[in-house]
Amino acid sequence: MRTRAPVAQQFIAVLFITLLTGCHSWQPTTVSPRTVILEESPSGVRFRIPDGDTMTVMNPLMRNDSIFSTAAGMVPIASQDVSGLEVRRFSVRKTIVFAASIVGTMIIWTRWATNRSGGVDPGEPSLPKVPIPGG
Repeated sequence: MRTRAPVAQQFIAVLFITLLTGCHSWQPTTVSPRTVILEESPSGVRFRIPDGDTMTVMNPLMRNDSIFSTAAGMVPIASQDVSGLEVRRFSVRKTIVFAASIVGTMIIWTRWATNRSGGVDPGEPSLPKVPIPGG
């Protein structure tokens, strides 16, 4: 008899990790970068710089008038050069839709699997009927 518990546990763990990390969205803000970073301490910010490139900074910090990250090799960007600031925030709507789709998929898969097997484990043959003497 085989068990599928380890596979199911791994699948559920991956779903929860995805659920917890993937349900964020970039929301535009009109507040100055300094105010957003110092007061909200967002997990990430995204903005455009004068040459047209988009930069994403995770765990941003403000020093004087510049935005920088704790990641090695990042050049500080002056906050007056930043345009189109977006802040990474948790999205309740995306989380609910994602969780509902996971539950729906699990229900559909379970119904399909149980209807297909007919209630008998396909790995075990059925036992033959043996007549009982005197019965």
